Amino acid sequence: MDLPKSSNHINFGQSSAIDTQINQTQPPLKPNFTKQELNNVELPSWIAKEIRAEKYRIFFLTLFSGILFAISLFFILAYFIPNSIVNLDGEQTKWNIPVDWIPHPSFMIITALFFLFILVLISINYFHLITAVKSYKGDLLMHQQTLPQFIKKEYRALITRIVYLNWLGGTIYLVSGIIIGVFFILKTTMHKPYHTELIIMYVILGATAFIHLYSLISIKYRKGNLSANYNGDIVPTEEAHQLAKSANKKCLIVFLVFLVIVFIFIFIPYAIIRKRENRSINPIK
Repeated sequence: MDLPKSSNHINFGQSSAIDTQINQTQPPLKPNFTKQELNNVELPSWIAKEIRAEKYRIFFLTLFSGILFAISLFFILAYFIPNSIVNLDGEQTKWNIPVDWIPHPSFMIITALFFLFILVLISINYFHLITAVKSYKGDLLMHQQTLPQFIKKEYRALITRIVYLNWLGGTIYLVSGIIIGVFFILKTTMHKPYHTELIIMYVILGATAFIHLYSLISIKYRKGNLSANYNGDIVPTEEAHQLAKSANKKCLIVFLVFLVIVFIFIFIPYAIIRKRENRSINPIK
């Protein structure tokens, strides 16, 4: 008598074929290479050059932001010293700095927080770079000759970085010009010198212009080198246009939100105070 065939039979041959296909599609597990093994890996010259360029960028941004953060913190601490000292000329000083040259802490706290935020972002970027380089060295030890992912990521970042730099530079120029104008108005109406505040704003303007111009030239140079060594565009032209377009949209939204915040938290309270004092909103009148 024939036994009924079960519909829930197992086809071992088919299962073995599926397992083989899955194993072929999955990348091999990367072993934990020692630090010595990773250090002994010789990178392609153009990739090593790109890594050095990124490290130099991170170093100079860290140095610049760190110096300005330290200066801001110095003036904050100097402002809150309880007692001033009268020098031989009868001038009040703190840490041998004339009191008139010590800016208000609200201005310096904003500056310190801004550069501290920049330092945090730079640290995160450096950590990601080191991790990506280690991963690429591991790929080379496993004889996987592929374009490293951090190069593709960096090329995309170079495309958007131009947009971000132009927006950030333009915003700093605009805001710095407004702040300098406000200080000149206050200098005229309140008869206070605002020496340090004005000097700081001039330094910020000059440093921004230098970094802006240098960064644009550097980005163009690095993009050209990457494309030349890769013998083509690392990112397709259509994707590059989309990246730039998306970055412009994001910057426009952030800029509009920034303007609204400035209007709400600066101009409106100022206008209310002037109205309560029965004075014109225009400080010149």
